[in-house]
Amino acid sequence: MELTVTEGAPMSGELLNTAMERGNLPEGCLVVALMRDGEIRAPRGDTRICAGDEVTVFTDDASLSDAVQAFTGNHR
Repeated sequence: MELTVTEGAPMSGELLNTAMERGNLPEGCLVVALMRDGEIRAPRGDTRICAGDEVTVFTDDASLSDAVQAFTGNHR
């Protein structure tokens, strides 16, 4: 699924390597790509997610709503 990170979303400003332990990245959600300023990046643990980033995530059906909420602040 592709999502655009919104200002104020739980994942906005978070580092991937600490987001899960802080409770902002749902269990079963994997960020596989990130587009920022027109450039596609392969995210790593030290990647900070920023508002305006377009992220591609894999998630299981049980975590889908939580993933949408984490990156956009909205529930699906």
